[in-house]
Amino acid sequence: MKRKNIEQINRLFPNRFPETSGSESLIFYLKYVVYKEFNPNTPIETLKRKESKLLELEQNSALQKYYPKILYLVDSLLNEYIRGYIMKPARGRAISRENLSFELKIKALNNLRNILGIFRNNGYLYLDIRQPNIRIDSKENPILLDIDSVLQVDNPKFDCMPTDIKKYIENGGQVNTNTQIFMFNIFSQDALKLNENIVDQTGARILREINSYSCDSAVDHEYLIDYVKRR
Repeated sequence: MKRKNIEQINRLFPNRFPETSGSESLIFYLKYVVYKEFNPNTPIETLKRKESKLLELEQNSALQKYYPKILYLVDSLLNEYIRGYIMKPARGRAISRENLSFELKIKALNNLRNILGIFRNNGYLYLDIRQPNIRIDSKENPILLDIDSVLQVDNPKFDCMPTDIKKYIENGGQVNTNTQIFMFNIFSQDALKLNENIVDQTGARILREINSYSCDSAVDHEYLIDYVKRR
């Protein structure tokens, strides 16, 4: 993977301003590219772990089409760890957009489920399944953002744990495939604006369990989209 030093970025884009920010990083939309820069207080151990994951993902051609192409890693001043990475812009829209039909949303969610399965089969869990991180292209194929947050199935160590997963674990949940189903169901409820009137009995149970962050139950064993009443 190609690399740039943070000094080069500062020279090329001295007056850059972040478009969005989060607990882990700032996002800059630069000329023809997007730059994700990790916050300066991020532990070096975390940055090195992220670098290792990005380099591993680069070697896996089966996964590359599901997230924006990474063009450069951005090294620290002394090249000891990464400060961020530069990627191509993600062309797509949110699944929750009002002008996307219910049927197309269901199709996009099924495609997302399949892609998450491909990641699992390749040894990764993508758990930060929420609206800012999922985009869909013109064919309702999902694009996963924040790809540096994927976890290894056999060593699921978080860099920054999402709030919903914290509550799920506090109620006895474990970080595994069930956690992914749980997060997928939360995402589906939000994207489809689901309520108990448009799901069957099992779907209604899942909706109730989402609100209570249940574990070892339908909410983390069954997919909510399988229990939606067809329109």
